[in-house]
Amino acid sequence: MKKILLLLFLLCITKSVKADNFYYDVDKIDEYYVTRIGPDISMSSNVYFLNDKETGDFFYCIEPLLLLDQSVDYIKFETYNSSINISDEMFYKLNLIANYGYGYKNHTDLKWYVVTQYLIWKTIYPEYDIYFASGKFGDRLDILNDEINELNKLVSNDLNGLNIKDEYKVTTGREYVLFESNYLDKYIFKTDIKYEIKDNKFIIKPSKSGSYSVNVKRKKNKGILLFYSPLSQNIFRPGDLDKVLNFTIRVITKDLKIIKKDKETGETLKGVLFGLYDVNDNLIDTKRTDLNGIVIFNNLSIDKYYVKELEGLYGYYLDDTKYEMDLNRFEIAYLYNEKIKKEFTLTKLYQSDTLKEEVGAKFLLYKDDELMGEYVTDIDGHIKLKLEYGNYKLVQTEGLEGFYLADPMEFSICDDCMLDYTLINKPIESTSIITIEVPDTLK
Repeated sequence: MKKILLLLFLLCITKSVKADNFYYDVDKIDEYYVTRIGPDISMSSNVYFLNDKETGDFFYCIEPLLLLDQSVDYIKFETYNSSINISDEMFYKLNLIANYGYGYKNHTDLKWYVVTQYLIWKTIYPEYDIYFASGKFGDRLDILNDEINELNKLVSNDLNGLNIKDEYKVTTGREYVLFESNYLDKYIFKTDIKYEIKDNKFIIKPSKSGSYSVNVKRKKNKGILLFYSPLSQNIFRPGDLDKVLNFTIRVITKDLKIIKKDKETGETLKGVLFGLYDVNDNLIDTKRTDLNGIVIFNNLSIDKYYVKELEGLYGYYLDDTKYEMDLNRFEIAYLYNEKIKKEFTLTKLYQSDTLKEEVGAKFLLYKDDELMGEYVTDIDGHIKLKLEYGNYKLVQTEGLEGFYLADPMEFSICDDCMLDYTLINKPIESTSIITIEVPDTLK
C-alpha cells in the first residue's frame, strides 16, 4: 500500500523531510518468533531490535509483512505525516504503545521490545493473524500475556485518562475537582482561570463569574522520527505527539432579589435594611430596599442563604425571621411587613344631672385629610378602633337632640401617644321669649 504513495511523498517533501541514509543496528532477539499471516502473504521470523548507531535511539517497524533493506535511502520526516496512510488517532496510539513499552520505567528487558513490536503490528492490522511461535512457522505459543495486558492497560489509561468534558458548569465560592488522572503531569494547561493540580486532580475554586477557555496540550520533550522508503520497511522512533484538547469552564452566579411589601395593602416599602447570611450564619452583605421596595444581592454563588430584616420602617413591626433563600430553586422572594396598630378608644359622654354615656353619636374619621370611615358610639358610649401610626381627625356629625356637637378633635397614633380620649357634650341653653305690651300713645 505504501509503494503507490511514493510519488505523493516526494512531491510533499519540505524542509522537515529529506532523503537520508538510515544507519541502524539490527540485532536478532533469538528467544522470540512472531508469525504474521496476511491475506496474500505470510511471514515468520525472529523479532529484530533496531537502534540508531549514532544516537542509540531504538525504532519499530510499521509493516508486519515487509523486509528491511539497509542499503536504501529513506525519506526522513521529523514529525508525523499522514502520508504513511495511518490515521492521526491510530498513530497516536502506536506512539503510546512505543512510549509505554520498552524503556518505560522498569521495562528494560528485551521481552518488552518484543511485546511492543507485537502490539504495534496487531494494532495497525487487527485483521491479520499475528502470534508468537515456537520457531519459524512453529507452533502457536501463549506467552508474555502479563506483559501484553500491562502495556495495553497503560495505553488505555492514557487514552482515557483525562476524560475531559466539553463544558463544565460551576459556581463561585466552592472547590471543584473537574477530573483526575495519573497522567496530568504529561499535559500543559493554559487558561485565565486559577487552577491547581494536586494528588492527580485538576482543581478550581472560582471567585468570579465568566466563561473560561482551557487549552490542554501534551508536553513535548522529544519529537517523532519517521523513515520512509518505497523499497523497504517503514520505521519510526517514538516521541511526544502533539495532542491538543479544549474545554470550557462556565462560572455561573445568580442575583437574589427581595421585594418588600405591606402585608395588608401590597404597597412596596422603601428603606428596609436587610442582612444576607451564609448557612453558617456569617453576615455577607447588607442593603436597603429602593423606591420600588426591591433589594438585590448580586453575583452570588448558587447556594443556600438566609436573609433577615435588620431595620424596619417606622410604624411597622420588625420582622426578625430568618428566611431561607436557596438559589438552586428560586431567585426572587416576596416578603411582607405588618403595620403596627394600636387600640384607640373614644368615650362620648353628655352632661345631664350627671355624666351619662351617649349612645349613637356618629363620627367621621379622617387620616391626613382622607376619609377612613364613619363610626357610632356603642351602648357604653365608646368607639374602639385599631389604628396604624399617623395623624387623625374625628368630626362629630350627629348627636343627642338639645346638645352641642363636639368640636373636631385631632390626635396622633405613635409609640408614646395618648390612646384614650373622652368627649363631653353640654346641652344647648334654652332661651325664654317675653311679650311686653306697649301702650298706644296715639289715641
